[in-house]
Amino acid sequence: MKVVIFIIPILLFIPYSAFAQEDNYEIIGKTLTHDPTICALEPETDISDAWKKLSKYTRGAIIDWENQLNQFTRSKDVWNLDLQLIPLEKQTEGIKCDITIQFLPKPQNKEDEFKMAGYTINNDSNDSDVVIFFLNVEVKRVDYTEPSDGHDFYYSVVEWIPSYADYLTPEEPLKMTIKHELGHALGLGHYISYDEDRIQKWHDGVQRPPSIMIPQEPTKVISADITPLDIEKLIQIYGRDGFYSEQQIDELHEKLIPGSVRIVLPDWIRNNAKWWSDGIISDKDFASGIEYMIKNEIIDVGVTGTNNFTVEQKIPDWVKSNAKWWSEGLIPDDEFVKGLQFLVKNGIIQV
Repeated sequence: MKVVIFIIPILLFIPYSAFAQEDNYEIIGKTLTHDPTICALEPETDISDAWKKLSKYTRGAIIDWENQLNQFTRSKDVWNLDLQLIPLEKQTEGIKCDITIQFLPKPQNKEDEFKMAGYTINNDSNDSDVVIFFLNVEVKRVDYTEPSDGHDFYYSVVEWIPSYADYLTPEEPLKMTIKHELGHALGLGHYISYDEDRIQKWHDGVQRPPSIMIPQEPTKVISADITPLDIEKLIQIYGRDGFYSEQQIDELHEKLIPGSVRIVLPDWIRNNAKWWSDGIISDKDFASGIEYMIKNEIIDVGVTGTNNFTVEQKIPDWVKSNAKWWSEGLIPDDEFVKGLQFLVKNGIIQV
């Protein structure tokens, strides 16, 4: 890589905003229909304690994804990622893995060297193959001069020469790469920014990136971590109840509570509940959402007609508190619906 220092005056100034593009978070989509088994394969390497460290970094990355998902949804053990560490002698056995992590020293193709820290392939069979390159990349600066063609002066040249070391990438960047590639395996694409100034701030550590899914290069590592935005995108893909499909969740609910029907409320009702609890919308506006759910048989309040839907008196504060807690994921749908049923049964809302 050569950098030629040669100053040329720029005479044309074009406002950046004329060509600015908004950041784009790419989504791959649902890749799982159940709690995944993640198999990390021991690599063949002479580096001392490599497998011990790689196992530790992988376990840490998985725990971070699990914790962030469960904390964001206020759930307990709903999001589960099962890690299986597969030593070399066990890798010939038939092991069922939803996500397989293979560790290689560096890219096998010469043209890919120094361009990627890892990659993920999501297969049609709902399983994924993750490859992590574990050798550290060193970049050495070389300064020299170079004569110009047909002129009596020299260019000052700075060349940055990358090479692969004979030791592991340090813990933080390697763990970050594992988190990033797991994000792809779970259904997330890249977070793309077109703002060069912003990207430079990330690189300089002045500003934290908004996502773990920003593209990375081994020679230009940007410190990033899982953010609420990443979790929000996964919840858009899977919902708030883990990796299972809606049908599987209903079947599990029926198994645990025979004869019952699991209540699933629309996401826009959650927004309404938050706005109402914060005083942004009125009791009447919030009640119209309840009317919609009754008319469309999303909830059962023990009445059938809804021609004269009115708010007869002030809604109790405890119902508003329930709405706030529910909007933040602190109480389940069923508990929130009990509050709505109370309003109708006690004549606070007439239907």
